[in-house]
Formats: sequence, structure tokens, C-alpha cells
Amino acid sequence: MESIKRGGAVVMQDYLNAEARHLDFAKGIRSEDGNVRAVIVSSVVLNNTIFPIFSDYTGLGHTGETLLVKLSDHGLMHINPTRHSSIRKIETPGHGKERFRLGTSAASGSEGIDEGIDYRGKRVVGAYRHVPLLNWGIVVKMDVEEAFREITTLRKNFHNRNIDFGHNASDFLFHYKQVYRTPCQSQAKNKGNSIR
Repeated sequence: MESIKRGGAVVMQDYLNAEARHLDFAKGIRSEDGNVRAVIVSSVVLNNTIFPIFSDYTGLGHTGETLLVKLSDHGLMHINPTRHSSIRKIETPGHGKERFRLGTSAASGSEGIDEGIDYRGKRVVGAYRHVPLLNWGIVVKMDVEEAFREITTLRKNFHNRNIDFGHNASDFLFHYKQVYRTPCQSQAKNKGNSIR
């Protein structure tokens, strides 16, 4: 109630376990004298508002996705449907420190960029951030293999070109020796013998 008295917004209740997942918000409206004179209460159905935004995978390749996550009594809850499964999952962290690390970090109040293991058991790289008003986390992630594919390909091509260059240089030196240096040495040797 204190946040509403200051004119801030507060989440009164989340219905994330309900079929039609929604949030109830309240916001205090102040009069000119600074006192709260009214409270606006609103219910937001997530399927019709927020979820479509997170279902847009533009720029996220074939494996990237954005997840809304929340810590629950049973572990980490994915609030929005995932790209690879429409089933909301409640997962328990515990298969090592990397498993669900991005989501757990975001829901715990941290932000950053890191690697970890996602709900599919795939190695991913992603950015995460905490959403304090909702006490949720947001994670944007992509499989490591896809995220670094271009760099890996470039590195392989560069390495192969260096090997090709090395072979070509050694071939050139070998042929130079055979074609130019050896006959020149022979001629010099012959000239030296004829002078004596």
C-alpha cells in the first residue's frame, strides 16, 4: 500500500498458474496537493498483451528466444510459452551451476551476459535482466553453436588460407631452388673450374 500512497504502481496479484494467465495492477492517482485521491486497478491478460511481443523471433536466428522467468517454490518458472515448446515449464535448478543459470540470475535480481545450459539441455549464450516491479527476470538467449557459427566459419577459413599460403610459399621456394638457384650454382661452379 505504501507504493500506491506514493503514486507508484504495484502488482496486487499474479495469476500465472491459471489457464488465462494475467496480472492485477494498482496505481495511486494523486491530486494537486499530493494526496492519493483514487486508485486505478487493472487486469492485464498476458496472452493478449505481453506474450505476442516475446513470440517475435526477428533477429534471433533459428534457436534464439526471449523468456520471462520467475522463481517459484519449485524452482524456475517460465512465464511465457517458449519457442521450442508451448508448455509452461516449472523447473528446479540443480544439475550443476550452469543449468538454468541465466534465468535464475535474472529472477534473483542480477543482470549481465553469460553462457549456460537452458531448459532443453543446450549450451546457450544470452543477456539477462531483472524486472523489479514484477520480481521477474527477462532472458534473451541463443544456442552457442548458432551464435558463434559465423566466427567459427571465418576462423576455419582463415586457418585454411594460412595453410594454403604456407604450402604455396614452400612450393615456390622449392621450385625457385630447382629452376634458378641450382642451375646458377652449377654455372658458377663450371666457370670457376674453367678459370683455373
